[in-house]
Amino acid sequence: MRKKLASLLIVSLVLSSLQACTNQNREMMINTGYDVLDYLSTDSEIFEVLEKTTIPKKPKYLGTTSIIDLKRVTVSITAYEEVTKEEVDKEIEMMRNNQKEKRTPNRKDIKDGDIVNIDYVGTVNGEEFTGGRGQGYDLTIGSNTFVSGFESQLIGKEIGKKYDIYVTFPNDYYSTDLKGKRAKFSVTINYLAESIIPEYDDAFRYKNSKSKSSSSIAFEKEIKNNIKNQREYMNNYSAQYQIEQAILEGSTFEPTKEALAWQFVQLVYKDRVNAYQYEKEFSQMIKDYGMNAIEYVNSMKEYAASQIKNTMMLDELKKQFGITISKDDERIWFEQMSNAYDYGDSITLDTLKKQAGEDYVESEVLKSKVYAEAMKEVVINYTKEA
Repeated sequence: MRKKLASLLIVSLVLSSLQACTNQNREMMINTGYDVLDYLSTDSEIFEVLEKTTIPKKPKYLGTTSIIDLKRVTVSITAYEEVTKEEVDKEIEMMRNNQKEKRTPNRKDIKDGDIVNIDYVGTVNGEEFTGGRGQGYDLTIGSNTFVSGFESQLIGKEIGKKYDIYVTFPNDYYSTDLKGKRAKFSVTINYLAESIIPEYDDAFRYKNSKSKSSSSIAFEKEIKNNIKNQREYMNNYSAQYQIEQAILEGSTFEPTKEALAWQFVQLVYKDRVNAYQYEKEFSQMIKDYGMNAIEYVNSMKEYAASQIKNTMMLDELKKQFGITISKDDERIWFEQMSNAYDYGDSITLDTLKKQAGEDYVESEVLKSKVYAEAMKEVVINYTKEA
């Protein structure tokens, strides 16, 4: 009798433990909104739940993972030649063009390269056509923004006057209503400005140099290093992408439902943050994407199933390689990013953490360390620069 009671007690305790675990898991499913379609069906109810979801702690166990042997993975990266003077000059020329300034000239007639502000109305056979009206439009003469012949006919014309410009739309024009048609544009020229490209002088170099040097030798060496850093970063990015895709395609992942729910709610939370930043209601933003609540939940569940594989892959490789993340690792990663994208003083590691989140930074640092280790094991094919 005692043995029977003891057995019943053990069974009762096991069932209670399982029930508690089941209730805990169910609560997680509800809190994340992952199972919301199981008990709600209207947009308003579903969005109300999604707007109140909370991000739980990352589950200790995400599921089972079996990673492909990295020695079977081959990646191709570009073997660049030394950066040439022509490439440095081209980069400087692009910088100068990106820093053009507008200046009102002491003349009234329009020249090639000028920026003219115009109002216009286009008609075909006396009837205004769709898209043929504009007001206060800044047009750069010679940019070929408008139909052929439009801009060239404005050269020599004067500001403050109205002109009729005649053009013929090409036979392969995208609008079937305008293909091959002759049109008249009534154009009013409001004002014009010259586009001034800054000189490549001491002032330009000082303004654009990280070291605030006006020396042409120092500045051009800096530009050369920037190009090399960008190439190296793009090579690493390309290699990482190839390794990631090879692992995801060749490995097996069996995530738990809790892992999927955890990934799901993070994606929903990001969309909620985006809605807040754009000063929109979360539900309205999703509707603007062309989805109702059910479609949105299903798409996020599908996306979560894809994203959790990346998380599981990184976790497994982190464990295999014995990787840890330190403050120095974050600093080194950020310096590489800053050099590649030429952040300058505009973005610091702290501001990036505030804007993108500490989880994002930690994840990116982990990726860089994981793929740096993976690069030691994969087969690398170097291809010549095209």
